[in-house]
Amino acid sequence: MSSTQVQQPSTLTQQPSSAPVSGTGGTTSSETTAPASSSLAAAATGTPASINAKFRASLRRYTNPLPPGGPPGGSGGGGRGSGPPAGPPQPPLGQPGAGGQAPVAVPADVKAMGGLPAAFNGDCLRADDFIKEVKGFLRLNQDVAGYNSPIKKVTFTLTLMHGPQIARWKQDVGNFLDTLDPIYDNIPDVWNQFLHEFAEQY
Repeated sequence: MSSTQVQQPSTLTQQPSSAPVSGTGGTTSSETTAPASSSLAAAATGTPASINAKFRASLRRYTNPLPPGGPPGGSGGGGRGSGPPAGPPQPPLGQPGAGGQAPVAVPADVKAMGGLPAAFNGDCLRADDFIKEVKGFLRLNQDVAGYNSPIKKVTFTLTLMHGPQIARWKQDVGNFLDTLDPIYDNIPDVWNQFLHEFAEQY
């Protein structure tokens, strides 16, 4: 009786090659190039250019019946970066100043002092005096919390502006403030740009 021998199927399977597949440039097909960062194309904030762009986007242009005066407190051409002339250099805090005198320490809790500037109703003849009064009030209270914030300076000044002649311009400036980031856009150019636009309008 002859035995029949059954051949068992092979259980070995061929494993795919793990060697990298070469492309025309000698790189593997699994390599990918990271996309360029989209933040480079995003609009910057907290810069004079961004403040200027936001202000002009919010502000309508009007025809002023009287020739616009120069920038508040100075001659014509006071735009971005303009402001009162820099005073003499101050000694570092805690070190004696001129004549061996130490600077007076700023109190921790200071209240606003002085009378509020008179309201402005759009009269171009009073525009320069109004801005001078506002600057004087802010200068007096610069160590009061909030009064040294450029955004709050503009907001405070708007509260002193009333009347139908100025209502529309005031609303547009308010719209400009609403576009600002309260942290990154709170830079001196906000106040400087406001002064420039006010001088051009009034």
